[in-house]
Amino acid sequence: MRAALLPDGGVEIALSDDGYGMTTQVRRRIFEPFYTTKSAESGTGLGLAIVHELIGQAGGSIAVESAPERGSTFRIRLPLAIASDAMTGRAA
Repeated sequence: MRAALLPDGGVEIALSDDGYGMTTQVRRRIFEPFYTTKSAESGTGLGLAIVHELIGQAGGSIAVESAPERGSTFRIRLPLAIASDAMTGRAA
């Protein structure tokens, strides 16, 4: 995992693994609701679709780099926000 501030005032979080990786065909569809490469008993295929939607609603973006036998890297970019006292639990 790596996090870095961006020149535009946002932050990028990069999450990488050294797993099997994905083919181009799979990578193009991973954010589609109900798309999965797993068996029907293993899940609904909603996980990455929900992540994509939540990050988008927060004003950010998510992208993936992956290739078979090379693992995957997800890059999440989000705008920075100033925490209010209500969010941090501190008294005003």
